[in-house]
Amino acid sequence: MFFRLPLCALALSLTAVACSPIELQDHSTAAARLAPYPALVPIETALAEHSEARTDEDSAEALSNRAKALRARARALAAQNGG
Repeated sequence: MFFRLPLCALALSLTAVACSPIELQDHSTAAARLAPYPALVPIETALAEHSEARTDEDSAEALSNRAKALRARARALAAQNGG
């Protein structure tokens, strides 16, 4: 009971120290500070550009082979650990 208040005070002070702001000016270059702000685009536009899957037969086969290898590895690890 006697340690509750000092412990709370310590936790609060450590939290306050951990949340202190950093100076971004010290970590950025002059070119970055002078660069124009990037253009904002609607989310629909940004998502539409990347909505189509870009896989061909070779990449699909490679992905399937990798999945098979990972399943085999998982089975081997499960067997090794008694699962």
